[in-house]
Amino acid sequence: MHADAHNVIARRRKRLRRSEQTMQELENLGPIVLNLNNQKLTFDNGQWIADPALQMTEGGSQTEVKDLRREKRKLRKEVEKYMRKAEEMKTLKEKMNLLDFKYQLLLEMASLSL
Repeated sequence: MHADAHNVIARRRKRLRRSEQTMQELENLGPIVLNLNNQKLTFDNGQWIADPALQMTEGGSQTEVKDLRREKRKLRKEVEKYMRKAEEMKTLKEKMNLLDFKYQLLLEMASLSL
């Protein structure tokens, strides 16, 4: 049993060495750079940092937020409109089915009376 414990410890050390080696290789890659909508973001030391040359001013970001909220309200109204249309279509289909049933019933009654 002592040999088994020794093997487990040796495997853990080997994994740890691999992990340390991987971390060193990742550090050699440098920071991660991401471009989103003409905004350059860099992941460095565990944080995303926006490119200072492209950062928006506080007023610019507030304007952006207002525009996004306005667009969100507009889209929500559109969704509500389409939901109402869907309900209206469902009601019309039910009415059409009822009328079709009545028509079929009247045709059958007429054919029996002849």
